[in-house]
Amino acid sequence: MFVGRTAELALLRAELRAAGGGRARRVVVEGPEGIGKTALVRHTLGGEAGVRVLAAGGEEGERWLALGVLRQLADDVAGPDGRAAALEGLEAAGLEAAGLEAAGLDAAGQDPCAAGQVICEVIGALQAHGPVVVLIDDAQWADRPSLHALGYVLRRLRAGRVLVLVAVRDVADPWLPDGLRRLLTDDDTLRITLGGLSAADLAELSTALAPPSGVLPGKPLPMPRLGEEAAERLREHTRGNPLHACALLATVTRPVLEDAAVRVPAPGTYLRPFTRRLDGSAPAARQLVAACAVLGEGCPLHVAAAVAGGLDDPLDALEEAVAAGLLRELPGRLIGFPEPLARAAAYDGLGPGTRARLHLAAAAQAGDTSTALRHRAAAASGPDDVLAEELAGYAAKAAQHGRWREAAVHLEPAAGLIDAARAPARRDELRTAALEHVLIGGDVLHAERLAGALAARDRDDAAPARWYVLGRLALGSGRFDEASVLLAEAWRVREPGLAADVAEQLAWLHLVTGDRAGAVRWARLAIEQPLQGTIARPYDVLALAGASSAGAPPGSLAAAVAHLELDAPEQACAVLKQVVAEAEKAGLPHHRLPATALLAAAEHACARWHDAAARAERALAEVAALGQRWLLPCLEAVCVAPLAALGEHELALAHAGAAMTAARRMRHALGETQAGLALALLGTEDTSRVVGAADTSPVVGTVDASWVVGVADASGVVVGAAGASAVVGAADVSAVVGLFIPDAFVPDPRPRRIEALIAEGRLPEAERAFAAFGKLDAAWQSDRAGGAAGPRRQAERIRLGALLLAAGNDPAQAEEDFVRALALVERGVCPLEEARVLLDLGRLLRRTGRRRAAAERLGAARAIFERLGARPLVDRCAQELAACGLEAQATVRLGLTPQELSTATLVAHGLTNRQIATELLISVKTVEYHIGKIYTKLGISSRVALAAKVATDARST
Repeated sequence: MFVGRTAELALLRAELRAAGGGRARRVVVEGPEGIGKTALVRHTLGGEAGVRVLAAGGEEGERWLALGVLRQLADDVAGPDGRAAALEGLEAAGLEAAGLEAAGLDAAGQDPCAAGQVICEVIGALQAHGPVVVLIDDAQWADRPSLHALGYVLRRLRAGRVLVLVAVRDVADPWLPDGLRRLLTDDDTLRITLGGLSAADLAELSTALAPPSGVLPGKPLPMPRLGEEAAERLREHTRGNPLHACALLATVTRPVLEDAAVRVPAPGTYLRPFTRRLDGSAPAARQLVAACAVLGEGCPLHVAAAVAGGLDDPLDALEEAVAAGLLRELPGRLIGFPEPLARAAAYDGLGPGTRARLHLAAAAQAGDTSTALRHRAAAASGPDDVLAEELAGYAAKAAQHGRWREAAVHLEPAAGLIDAARAPARRDELRTAALEHVLIGGDVLHAERLAGALAARDRDDAAPARWYVLGRLALGSGRFDEASVLLAEAWRVREPGLAADVAEQLAWLHLVTGDRAGAVRWARLAIEQPLQGTIARPYDVLALAGASSAGAPPGSLAAAVAHLELDAPEQACAVLKQVVAEAEKAGLPHHRLPATALLAAAEHACARWHDAAARAERALAEVAALGQRWLLPCLEAVCVAPLAALGEHELALAHAGAAMTAARRMRHALGETQAGLALALLGTEDTSRVVGAADTSPVVGTVDASWVVGVADASGVVVGAAGASAVVGAADVSAVVGLFIPDAFVPDPRPRRIEALIAEGRLPEAERAFAAFGKLDAAWQSDRAGGAAGPRRQAERIRLGALLLAAGNDPAQAEEDFVRALALVERGVCPLEEARVLLDLGRLLRRTGRRRAAAERLGAARAIFERLGARPLVDRCAQELAACGLEAQATVRLGLTPQELSTATLVAHGLTNRQIATELLISVKTVEYHIGKIYTKLGISSRVALAAKVATDARST
């Protein structure tokens, strides 16, 4: 299986095409052993028809066989099917079939120049019938006469249909003749230096390779793709070397590769040559290498010498080890290994007794308690209660300072040092603590692997802490049914020190499964507990559930949500940056990542879309790497709005779809709501599936599908938390907690939907949607913020009403309302809404014949949109300005009007007619009319043909 190397393949194929055109080319491919030089060349030549390949390769054991490599070329000319047929072209050129033997290529000591001349004649004869490739593989092992002859050939091949490929580990190798090296490094030679494969390439490679697992021979099962974190770990360990990576994938089980706490060995492909070099070194050098293997990368020479013991001259030992490629010198008088595999090979070669002695010596030399404890644990040969308690004590101190992962690193060996037969409860306690600390540190994937050591025994025999930790793990992993059972069991016992943490986790569980009322109840129970945990955040649950979070710390996520509810995103950003920084300092990713997602949402509200998109996608990548699956739908959904604002519709739609898929896979009701809002924000047509209306599982906390698209019942009835109905205004809004506010992480799609309904001419529906929107928004503001809507929200509501008035033939009142909305948000109060009002006012002025005034407003709107990076809205302004007829029209493209060109571009981007209508604020019938005109003008009859035309035009311009 060949993966990666796209750029290198393109370069080689370009050189081959050039050679086929009559320009002789030479290429050198260099890189360390196993990096894939041969595979790259073979893959390049494998699909080329009509190319004659003469191949030869060096072999370390045949270095002294004079002209051995050239003889391989001579044999390759004849080929396996007989000399006469293969040399027909040579004989036609006057070169006899026996000419190669006559030249004496098989005789040792033959003049390399004469041999090179024969090869030149052979190439000259063969290229008359098609391109010729001369391949010399592993040139570092080729005999010197052949290398001299190769230099002779290269100097004389100035023209002709020939490509000479030389694969070598290092062009600087002193074995290569100076003349040949100059030719391989001059400007006329393409030099390709191969590095390691990327983590993504190794992940792809992993699907074809797996260690033996009892599967019948010849019937391999398809392997799942290696996870991102494991693939990156494999890349770091092997430096992306395909030979060694494949060897590990074929011999090491997936759990070993995926568990960062388990040491990955060196594969045999690396271990064998390393061991040969090590065995060939003096005892002092071997001792120094062994000490470094135990100490790790970047250790001082004097410490390594002390651990090794008995070294008369450490510098001499180091010099020999460096010369053999076993060690390397680092800045600051430190030493280490040339690559991670070297340390693994050195450590793997140590016997158990030697390893233990070296670890004890390293513990004695350690400059800190943590390092000394870890070396002592590695040296232990059996249970050691005293050492186990020392490790546990250090872990407790580390946890107090927020170093959760460091604490877990000490708790895991501590549990292993407890005698299972004598003190099983203590061992389980330490294992549970290790698992909890790994979870708090955020690494759910590692925690899932550790959980295997906590196989549940009889429920009555289990400690409450175990049920709590396993329940927390199930919640983080997205297994909500399992989390519900485990956490309920932990709450049943209600151990005082754990009750607050258990209640907080139950609050999060009810929130993500859609039971907002239950989430509020459990969060308040957590707050009421007399003993509070250090990592619980129940006020955050209250805020996200839409309940009052009075009493929340001022610098908390709950405080930021309150700012967003008051339409104050800048203040929310300031608070959230502090929350993210504090969570980072405390080592709490499960708090930092939701805060980061909310910060991205707040930045979107501030129209800082590039920042918001970048932040959200970074957080999404981290969530995936850590295995925090419960956060996946939220982070996917948060990516949608800023990308859509930047005009990245397809990428935004992909994120929205991924959010819905992840949410439904986990039965994540809150995630389905967020995904539904994100899809509605993009104008998706399949609204029945947006909110899970056809799902058999209750999507608790999700409103009726008609609400998502902005069409509410005239009565304002929506689905309540238990599937019942509640009438807005008839009861306290808080009774149906948070149902009527947009999700904190995803913008409200209703204004966009109202705009789309107006553009499509569906005014009765638009009026009902606007009335419901105003009623719900006003009720929520009255309940949550004392009726004080922010200026942006007020301006948005007035603008939508003005759009309805304009569509209903009341332009005078519409203009008055647009001006009133503009006064609320101009002068930097909210640039985005200001530009939206200016755009809509400009459109109204143009339609009422005041083109100069319209152009002034539209130009101001376009300037703001350009500054914000809102490409779709910039294009909309440009269309309106062009329609004003006061600006010189841009160069006509494809012979289409500006409106037709905009429609064609959106069709080419894959949007449906309804989505195009929403984007351009026109009706679907108008879109259909434009497409018909476009087809006629361009002489085409399909959207595929139109996409091809637009793509060709874009390339030409």
